[in-house]
Amino acid sequence: LPICFPVTIGSVKPVEVNDVKKFLLFLPDNEYHEIALLFAYYVIKQHGHKVLYLGQSLSLGYVKEVIDSYHPDYIFSILTNSMNDSDLENSVQSFANYFPNQKILLAGSAVREHKNTDFENIINLQDVADLLSFLNQVDMTYATSL
Repeated sequence: LPICFPVTIGSVKPVEVNDVKKFLLFLPDNEYHEIALLFAYYVIKQHGHKVLYLGQSLSLGYVKEVIDSYHPDYIFSILTNSMNDSDLENSVQSFANYFPNQKILLAGSAVREHKNTDFENIINLQDVADLLSFLNQVDMTYATSL
């Protein structure tokens, strides 16, 4: 299946949009589940936006260096590792601090029950429907060719 995703993503005919946004996708340290990230890549690209896919288990410091040259509008990441509320809060705080100029979309089982209200630039996504809804709000008309 993973071999099919890059082929599928490469063949996407994106919808033309007036205001193309730049998204950066990655998984933080010790996160190794690329299928959901690849699916998000496919969906975002299908919506006509530019996507830079960095991969899995990356330090926030490294990602910050990339952001300083790529200047994305949005960052998308997934947290699935088990962690207590304090560790999760620290992780979310780190995202907010490292990337204060971007909206950060966080998904995954670790954030599903976490109702983040403390950080203006963090958006919790509960499921794929939330991602699609968010993309539609970002000046999108969802492609009917999915």
